[in-house]
Amino acid sequence: MSVVFTNVPSDYEEFEAVYRKFLGKSAQGTAAMIPMVMEIYARNARISEDTGMD
Repeated sequence: MSVVFTNVPSDYEEFEAVYRKFLGKSAQGTAAMIPMVMEIYARNARISEDTGMD
């Protein structure tokens, strides 16, 4: 199984939706989320404060 994505979620809510519907259902999908979350944080470092994920 391979995972390909063309769009990085723009915020936590979108990230959570992608996780629950698609990527959280396999080990490969979960691993693919790491670069996504790194990009989200790179775009907006305050997101950890907004979601309590710090």
